Amino acid sequence: MIVKSKTGISNIILGLECTIAETEKDFEKIKEISEISKGIDLDINQVQEIDTAYFQMLLSLKAWTEHKKIPFSISGTSNPINEISKLYGVEL
Repeated sequence: MIVKSKTGISNIILGLECTIAETEKDFEKIKEISEISKGIDLDINQVQEIDTAYFQMLLSLKAWTEHKKIPFSISGTSNPINEISKLYGVEL
């Protein structure tokens, strides 16, 4: 995961593998930036693998931004994310 920020909007670029092994480390990065962000853009173009632990973290991020009324957007597409979204019956 790479985090870039400009004008208060945080651009979170997910890596190739979004699995439980990365969840804790990436959660800490998200936690740090979410407290100061005026908006979050999630770039999912590179994701080739995602598991349920990581997906749940992304769902939590989306719910948190909705609760705090912080703009949240997604850039790109990813078949693995589309597939897990269908399994969960939710749209990220």
